[in-house]
Amino acid sequence: MKPNLQAVAGLLERPEILDGGATVRGFAGDQLVTFRLKLRENGSVSVVWTEVSVPAPEGLIVGIRLPTAREEREVQKGLAVAFRTGDSEFDKVFIVDGAPERMVREIIDDEEIRRGVFSLRSPNVFFVKYEVLTQKGAFTLQMPGWVDEADNAALAVRTMAKLGVVAARVMGRTRADAEAGYRGANDPGRRKRDQEEVEEAMRRILVREARRRRGENLGKFLVGALLVVILAGVVAFAIGPEIASRLR
Repeated sequence: MKPNLQAVAGLLERPEILDGGATVRGFAGDQLVTFRLKLRENGSVSVVWTEVSVPAPEGLIVGIRLPTAREEREVQKGLAVAFRTGDSEFDKVFIVDGAPERMVREIIDDEEIRRGVFSLRSPNVFFVKYEVLTQKGAFTLQMPGWVDEADNAALAVRTMAKLGVVAARVMGRTRADAEAGYRGANDPGRRKRDQEEVEEAMRRILVREARRRRGENLGKFLVGALLVVILAGVVAFAIGPEIASRLR
């Protein structure tokens, strides 16, 4: 049974409770925020997590996550991108990537965003990673478990609302310059490089997701193989005495 999200609704203006009480949508100032409690059945195991999402401007990708051992090795070998923020405490814990780099850096330069993501962090579990990801036109903070405590829920809402506001401001400035024909920091050449960086970031995301799926499938295969071995042992134990009696 899902927790009651009335307390979360109280954090937002003009809240709507949707999906049978599993989702709350409303505004933090002018920023639309969606707070969801998620449940997925995986065989006999129930996987639960929380998502807090805000709209993402088209052409901007942000990723903040606790790295796997593989990702740490890839960064060390130069096979993956990790932006440094200059916040040593934050940089020790998170990998930050995305595109365009100059816009991502402006977002993570915001101390309120960094402190919120840092304070809410929770360990990765097998099926759910703690991360901020860009998907389906939204920036989403994904947290293992159901997070409905007032303090953590409020911090998650504030953090993602601020991320949405900063992202919209950064992208809005670039679009305004493009429409005005401005040829300064956001000149056409710079905007072309921005697009190339976005395409490269999308490629990295697809590769990372494919690896994650392979890892999950391998885990399921190993569990299945272990169950087969256990079942075979049980069967052998059960029929062994009968076979032995026939051989006497």
